[in-house]
Amino acid sequence: LLLVRAWQLEHPNLWRRYACERQSMTEDIAQRKLQPPKIEVRASLASAVQALPDDPLETKVNEVYLFHGTKPENLVALLSSGLNERFSGGLFGAGTYLAEDAGKSDQYVTEDKRLSSHLKALHQRLYVAGVSHPKDVYYVLLCRTAMGYYVSTKDMPSGAGDIFANDGQRELRCIPGLPEEYGHMHYHSLVAATGGALKRYREFV
Repeated sequence: LLLVRAWQLEHPNLWRRYACERQSMTEDIAQRKLQPPKIEVRASLASAVQALPDDPLETKVNEVYLFHGTKPENLVALLSSGLNERFSGGLFGAGTYLAEDAGKSDQYVTEDKRLSSHLKALHQRLYVAGVSHPKDVYYVLLCRTAMGYYVSTKDMPSGAGDIFANDGQRELRCIPGLPEEYGHMHYHSLVAATGGALKRYREFV
C-alpha cells in the first residue's frame, strides 16, 4: 500500500454528535466507577497518529484511531452523514467495522481509476485547488473512535449469549456484575481477536 493523497475531513455537526456521545460514555463509566480494559492498537499506528494535528485522545474511553475501507461510490454519503452501524454488518453482528491495519481495510475497497462523470460529486469535493487525481486510487478513512468499555471474543457468535443481548445481534449484552444501584449498562463495542474465526487481522465493531 502506498499513500498518495491525504485529506483532513471536518464536519461540525458530526463532530458535535460524536463529542456528545463520547461525553455520555465518559459519564456512564465514571458514575459506575468502572475501569474499562485498556485497548492497545498496533504500535506502528499508535505512533503514526501522534503527529496528527488534533486534540489528544481521551484514553479513559479507549479513544483510538482506526481504519475503514470503502468503495468510491459510498464515499460522498460517508462524508456527508458519517459511518452508520444500521447499514452495515459482518461476522460479528450489525455495526461499523474498523481495523488497526490498513491491510484489513484494503479488503473492502474498490478502484477509482480516473476523473469521470460517474464519480463527479466525489471528485469535485476532493480534487480541487490544484490537487490532481493520482489514478488507480483506493479510499481508506482514518477514524477517531471511542471504543469505551468493550467486550472481546475470538469466536463467531451464533446469537444471544456471552456477547449479544438478543438474537438480532444489534445490541451487545450488559456488563455483568454491576451493583443494582448503578443500573445496567451495555458494552459499548466489540473487539474480535485473532486465533478463532479471524486468522490475520483483528476487527473493531
